[in-house]
Amino acid sequence: MDYSKKIKNLKGDFFPKSFPTTKELESLPKKDVNGESVPDKDKLEKETIGNIIINVLAQNISKDKRDGFYCNLIADSVLNGGKKAELKDKLKKFLIECLENAELREVDEENEKGKNKKVVKGIYPGWMIAQVLSELGVDPEK
Repeated sequence: MDYSKKIKNLKGDFFPKSFPTTKELESLPKKDVNGESVPDKDKLEKETIGNIIINVLAQNISKDKRDGFYCNLIADSVLNGGKKAELKDKLKKFLIECLENAELREVDEENEKGKNKKVVKGIYPGWMIAQVLSELGVDPEK
C-alpha cells in the first residue's frame, strides 16, 4: 500500500490536509483576510492515505489491549514503513473496521430525558474513507 498517495476531492483536485498540527499552521505563510493576517491554508500539504490512517487510529477507542497493540503496529507501519508496506490480514481487518467507524454519519442517540436526537459521528466523509479502503483492496460490493 502506498501511504503517500494523495486524496482527491469529488472534483478531482488534491485535497488539503484535514487536521494540520499547530506547528504546521504556524509555519504557513500568512495572507490578509478582512484586515487580519491568517495562515494561508491553500499552502498546506495535501491529504494522504497515511494521514487519514493515523488520524483514524488516534481517535479510535480501544476495546482491549489487543486493539492498542494493533493501533500501534499499524501506526508504526505508516510512519516507518516507507512508501510501500503491506499489513498482515488481522491488522488489515482491524484497520478496515476502524476506517468504517470513522466515516461521518448521522445516528440517533437517546439523551438523558429519553428522547432521541441526531448526533454526528466519525471524522472523515465517506468519499475519503472510500479512497483509503480502495487502496487497501476492499471490494465495495462486500
